[in-house]
Amino acid sequence: MHYVTYRNNKFAANQNTRMVIRGYNADINILNSEFTDNRCQRQSLIGLLGMEKRVSLSGNTITNNVNCTALVDFDIVSQTEFSPPVPASVTRNVIRGNACPPSSDPDGVLDSSTPTCAAVSVQGIQDVLVQRNIISNGYQTELIAGVQSSSLINSFNCTENYWGSVDIEVIRSRIFDYDSWNNFAVADFSRYLTTESLDSPVSSAVIPPRTIDFNRPFGGRIARDTRLQWRRTPYLVNRDITVMPGATLSIDAGVELQFYPNVGMLVLGRIDAMGSYNSPIKMRPVVKAAAAAAGRKRRKRRDTTTSSTAEYFAKYTEPESSKGGVKVSLERNGIRLVAGRIANEGFLQFYNTSAARWDIVCDNQFSEEVGRVVCRELGVETFNVIVRETYLYDHYVYGFDNQFVRKYFWMRTYNCKGTELSRAECTERLNYDSLMCGRRRGYVFLRCGQSNLQPGETYWGSIRVAHPAIEQSNPITGKPSQFRYVNIYGAGVLHKQKVAAIQTTYQYPLFDTVTISNCASDGYKIIAPRQFVRVANTTVRDNLGTGYSIIVLNGDSANPETTPLVSFNPLVESSIPYNLVGLVDICDRRKDMVVVDRLLVFYKYSYETRACTKLFRSQVSAKRVALRFLQIQLYYDPFSKNSIELFNGDRFNTTELLAYISAANMTSSDDRRRTFRTRPAYDTMGVHIHASSAAPTNGFIAEVVTLPLSPDKTYPDLNNFMEHYVRQSVFTGNQEGGVHYRGVGEINPDFVAHFNQFERNGLDILNLTSRPVLFAQMQNGRYLDVSNNLVLNNFGGLQFDMWSTGLSKSAKSNITNNAIIRNTHGGALWISGNHYNMFKVTNNFFESNVAEMRDLVSIQGVLMKPFARNYFHRNVAGYIMNASGYEDLSTKSEFSWNGFYQNQALNWTRRSTIFLGSTKHQFRHNYFRNLANNFEIATGNMSIIRTADIDTNGNCLAEAWFCKEGWVKRLEFNKCICYRRDTVDARYNWWGEPYSFYAPGRLWDNSDDPYIIGIDYSNYYTDNSSVLESPQCPPTSNVSAGNCYWWFGAPLTYDRAKLFCQNEIGGVMGDSRDSVSFMTALMASSQNNYDWINRYAWTTRGWVYSEQPFPAACPVVRNNWLEGFPCDTATSFFCQVSPSGTLRTMETAVLASISSILALFLLLALVLLILWAYKSRQRQKARMVRRENYRASTKSSRSAAGAFGTAVTQHEYLSGGSRSNTGLGFYTLQSGLPMSDYRPPADAQSVVTGLTAGGLGPAGRRESDRGIRLADTVDTLDRAKVEELQSASSATSSDGSSSVYRPSLAGPATTLSGSRRFMIENQIPEADTPQLSGAAAAAPARIRMGTGGAGAGPPDHMRRNKLTLSRPATNPMQTRHPQAAPPNVTEPQPPAQPPRQRGHFDSEFEDDDDDDDQEGKTSSDELTPTTGQQPQPQSRPAYLHQPRRSLGRTADDVRRFASAGESDI
Repeated sequence: MHYVTYRNNKFAANQNTRMVIRGYNADINILNSEFTDNRCQRQSLIGLLGMEKRVSLSGNTITNNVNCTALVDFDIVSQTEFSPPVPASVTRNVIRGNACPPSSDPDGVLDSSTPTCAAVSVQGIQDVLVQRNIISNGYQTELIAGVQSSSLINSFNCTENYWGSVDIEVIRSRIFDYDSWNNFAVADFSRYLTTESLDSPVSSAVIPPRTIDFNRPFGGRIARDTRLQWRRTPYLVNRDITVMPGATLSIDAGVELQFYPNVGMLVLGRIDAMGSYNSPIKMRPVVKAAAAAAGRKRRKRRDTTTSSTAEYFAKYTEPESSKGGVKVSLERNGIRLVAGRIANEGFLQFYNTSAARWDIVCDNQFSEEVGRVVCRELGVETFNVIVRETYLYDHYVYGFDNQFVRKYFWMRTYNCKGTELSRAECTERLNYDSLMCGRRRGYVFLRCGQSNLQPGETYWGSIRVAHPAIEQSNPITGKPSQFRYVNIYGAGVLHKQKVAAIQTTYQYPLFDTVTISNCASDGYKIIAPRQFVRVANTTVRDNLGTGYSIIVLNGDSANPETTPLVSFNPLVESSIPYNLVGLVDICDRRKDMVVVDRLLVFYKYSYETRACTKLFRSQVSAKRVALRFLQIQLYYDPFSKNSIELFNGDRFNTTELLAYISAANMTSSDDRRRTFRTRPAYDTMGVHIHASSAAPTNGFIAEVVTLPLSPDKTYPDLNNFMEHYVRQSVFTGNQEGGVHYRGVGEINPDFVAHFNQFERNGLDILNLTSRPVLFAQMQNGRYLDVSNNLVLNNFGGLQFDMWSTGLSKSAKSNITNNAIIRNTHGGALWISGNHYNMFKVTNNFFESNVAEMRDLVSIQGVLMKPFARNYFHRNVAGYIMNASGYEDLSTKSEFSWNGFYQNQALNWTRRSTIFLGSTKHQFRHNYFRNLANNFEIATGNMSIIRTADIDTNGNCLAEAWFCKEGWVKRLEFNKCICYRRDTVDARYNWWGEPYSFYAPGRLWDNSDDPYIIGIDYSNYYTDNSSVLESPQCPPTSNVSAGNCYWWFGAPLTYDRAKLFCQNEIGGVMGDSRDSVSFMTALMASSQNNYDWINRYAWTTRGWVYSEQPFPAACPVVRNNWLEGFPCDTATSFFCQVSPSGTLRTMETAVLASISSILALFLLLALVLLILWAYKSRQRQKARMVRRENYRASTKSSRSAAGAFGTAVTQHEYLSGGSRSNTGLGFYTLQSGLPMSDYRPPADAQSVVTGLTAGGLGPAGRRESDRGIRLADTVDTLDRAKVEELQSASSATSSDGSSSVYRPSLAGPATTLSGSRRFMIENQIPEADTPQLSGAAAAAPARIRMGTGGAGAGPPDHMRRNKLTLSRPATNPMQTRHPQAAPPNVTEPQPPAQPPRQRGHFDSEFEDDDDDDDQEGKTSSDELTPTTGQQPQPQSRPAYLHQPRRSLGRTADDVRRFASAGESDI
């Protein structure tokens, strides 16, 4: 033993002062010393930590110290292997005038229920005597009596002290004990000192029991029947309420209880919380005064809306910063999170200042408590912390598995409580496991999630219902507790530890219409129930744990003398909380326990390294003691001891060592199933454990029994029918899943989950598999029934693990009528177990689930009797189904009448819908059509029946019987292997096509690989009507009156059922007209026990559509009746789909494709015909206009002499394909000048250049197709725009001439074609011939004269046709004329001309058909006179009688241009 003596010393005026003694057992003496005027660093001044120590702290003066959480702090967590108690005392000390650290709670709400500092704090597992001290500091808490024990009442001796007052109630308020937190000891402060002197006389007053004043914040023990009556103001609870054995707490309807942080209610007697529909009982956190005003409105909004994990994570912003190619989600204080998909999450990295780099954290001891400290350093919320280990670092940082980049690991690991401000306050050591962690690539992924409470709210404790006795030999009798119409909000943190909102141990309350929301952990936690557990009409939503969790801890009654192995496999992960009432903590203060028949002990790993000791003694002398594990998972640490040592008797030495248990020798199932018992004549077993710090999922639960077992006391209730059920409940938005059921023991109760809704449960973290939404792990269970449930939009699916030791204990399981839709991050249905268990899986609907590379349905080991009428549609998974079983069985799993339609398999090896790893499967009458997959069924290797060695020559050393006739013998490596040539029976199925070659092409078996299992696919169906009730209906649907019906047992309200039918089925709600009897029969045939349910349990109803009105109700079908039912009540429903024709096959697809192509061609031909007719009509109109225009022009040319004043040339630049005025320009010719003297304006060349760039340049004949044509019809121009631009160009200069308008190209010119091309009215620089150059000079030009004459004019759409020049291939203005532009003159308005009568066309012109042939040609041959003679004048048509401006040319010029042919020009 170590000795430490500290005597006659003085600590004064020190900063960051602390005296700590930790470690192994030692003898500590701190005597006659002075500690004054010191300042602590928010820690204790004198700390005694670690293993229990013999302590004497006496005669010391501790005054005027500040910022200390405790002046004397005992935090003992370990015990020595020596059985006698180790004494410790604090006597004759003066502790006064000290000051607490500044409170982080200015309103005092936290301090009243959770002490932040104390003068003397005693916590842990060692008794300490506190006596004859002066403790007067004015603290709200002077003493914390926190010694923990599994016994109901644990006394703490703190007598003969002066507390700064002689008022009993004041003294009581300054001591924090069992009446404050009921896992602490009951402080005995009687015989207190009456004056502030160590030699003061003691008081003789009797300490009365604490009275409860419900008008003030209250708590404490309730020892008699008490009723909380309804009142308008809520009851405030600032200390734990403990309902003592024999007492009943009744709560009236409408009562509201507001709990302070960390406190709750422990019911050791009974509680009757009986609310009503309109006045439920409410239990919620108290709101601090500073945040009450801001939080009141938010709480009101919170009550009317449903939050979820997805909703409050949606508040995060997507991280955008990127450093060094790595996306950084959050960075602060040398810590950063990288490659997170949302803010405040990512792979954890610490900055290495020595190496100036970021190191990755790869630490398998990184716990949630360490994560809280890291999140606190990052400056974000710290409670909803999620820690995962994953190998996906490279995938999310680099986008692929990058093995070429060297990774540096952080070489320190931390142990934290979770309350530290930084990692510097935690203990740390070398991360010696980092190399192994790097090999398995277990990188730490951290998410600092948001709280699910409103601002100003803090989590309160829980409601715990437990049996007061730790020995559970006799059955529990008496009326159980009841919870009806109770709303629990914001619970889950009790005494600074996460717990369920409602937790029971051994007891079995009745729960009906209970709502649990926004809690920090699980909603329900039911531990070791001894009777029925009934949960109905419950809503559990938006909790950070599991919605409903139950663990059954039944042991084994077999005699270990004859049966050394227990009849069950112990559970692996620890799922029980700390400070569990009813079970014995192996590390509580009591070392010596007396066992009558059976008790349960447990240990749960934490952040602390611990060593604990227990002695279990039989109450009956000479009865042997035995121990067997119900759950065990020990942590492995190569440098720290993690073991359980069992000893015969109470001597902990190697000679009496019974067993040494560690993670290394508990690897096999047989090792875990062993029963450890003492030698004969030893009625005591010693247990000594060593445990390092590790995650709380590690630990063990064991039963300790005395041998032989008493048949009337051990398991008196397990021979009766017992059922645990969850019915008609809603589980929404729970992070760790919906319902988790675990059972262990030689026999287990039935578990039933009926008519429940599971939505948005689970966690979306990277691509990691989420915990199951509905999970059941049963051993030797009788019956499992999961029916009529809705599983929608969850992360995770259904998972069942069934294990039995024989047929007499096997389970008959039923999974029926479940709708499993749009779930991700896990398989939809995973079933595993041994061959004694049979499953009936029928009428389930699997639609739009995305399991990615996981299997959608996995069936391993169990028998399917049958797997029938299940519909798989639009699912994505590695395999849609993966099934294997035991080859030596004489029976097969049956898969029949299932539909697999439009599913996609992602498995890269086969891409098969189904994978079969064994032959014991029979597939009959199934519908397969999944064209996205290469195969419908693929098989694995043939089963190895026998193996034998081979000799040096490679011959098989086996007898003749080694391989029977027909089996396969093969030499592989150093073994001779015999295979059995069995096949999978897959006859009578529809494979998607009727052709003989199609079925084998959809299978991968031994015809493709001789060493894999074969498939017998003979007698395949050639028509899908063989597996469908109607060829017009989808698989598994039912037909009535020509319509396709589905009945869904999943419960939904009426409105949601309608949306479900529309969105998921593509139909409508089932029409009840003439179908009520059919619908009732469909419900009855789909239910496993329809008649019994309707007679004894509840009535099955189904929503339908009906034209018959139901006031304030919606129509349902029930037992051949149509009636009304409340629309907001969830029940089953019918969906209806109209027949859509035979489901498509390859033949129908080809026919449909050909028909579609033909229809498309016919439609195209019709469109072309319509366009041709329209174009012909337009051409006819154009010919008529051109003919009239040309005739009028030639006839009016004779009278035009002398009438021309000003020549106006108009240029229009319009983009091809558009009718806008883009690029429009005008300029005028000089008045009175001959055309030979005319020069183009200065800007003409720039305009031509723009047109040439747009495709109008002189580039040969093809270029002329895109050029300017003489006779093209001009699109109608916006007259207002033209007149506006003309008026803008007619500004008169000082000499009386108009200024020249310089055209500018308003936009880039484009290629022009067809009738949309515009015509450019060109200037003629010389008397007879336009001045052209290059290819443009050689190109022939045509001239078309507009209708002239005095007073004559064209219609509005022809006003542009004055003098139009066009050339087939060139632009006439490509070369700029060298002479300067002449001055402009004002154009005079011509006089009006009297109207003329319309005449017939002149015979000198060509026929209309000639014009039609020329339309669209590059030569632009249009209405041209057949001779060179001048046409005779005719009367003008009536529609041309409009005013017209004369052209500024002489009459000779006009006559010459009008009578000349193409060659002349």
